[in-house]
Amino acid sequence: MDPSGTPILDRQSNGDLTDKQKRLCNAKGYLVDKLGNIIDYYGNLVFEKHLLDGPEGDIPELFRMNLLRSESDSSISQLMSDLEKN
Repeated sequence: MDPSGTPILDRQSNGDLTDKQKRLCNAKGYLVDKLGNIIDYYGNLVFEKHLLDGPEGDIPELFRMNLLRSESDSSISQLMSDLEKN
């Protein structure tokens, strides 16, 4: 990243963006697979391309804004339990 927070990426002759380790990235600097899905360091799928926001491929705002909390698992469990009772 440069001082303004923009990822420093190289553009290959075929138009693909890569990081300093020559790993495929999107315009936001996230690692991606050949289909444009965001992946983690180990190549595991994190977000499918169709879920990404905007043409640059940003992660969904819900995850960028820290709207999800660690207690959400227990909240979901409680909700499922309530639904089963009804």
